[in-house]
Amino acid sequence: MNKRNIQANRDRRARLQAFQAQQEATDRRRNVAVYGTVLLLVAGIAAAVTFVIVDEIRQDTALRTQLAVDDAEDPPSETFLAKYIQGPQTPEAGAPCTGGVDA
Repeated sequence: MNKRNIQANRDRRARLQAFQAQQEATDRRRNVAVYGTVLLLVAGIAAAVTFVIVDEIRQDTALRTQLAVDDAEDPPSETFLAKYIQGPQTPEAGAPCTGGVDA
């Protein structure tokens, strides 16, 4: 009877160890899935925020805006100049527009 109990205890321990190993493997897979998903979300958010910031800088700046006119006295040029000379969209507000080199 004692030998049967010893063998039964060994069998129980072996089954318990197998179950625990299976649980640990399941936990590792779940952690990889969760942390991988979180990492992808964080990377996506960082990329989206970077894109928005860079896109905002590029879109409405005086450096990237042009107006085609036939004459400097055209009425649209006055509106254009009023908006873009030292306006809030100017990347270097307060910097002089003089001192450049003609090509």
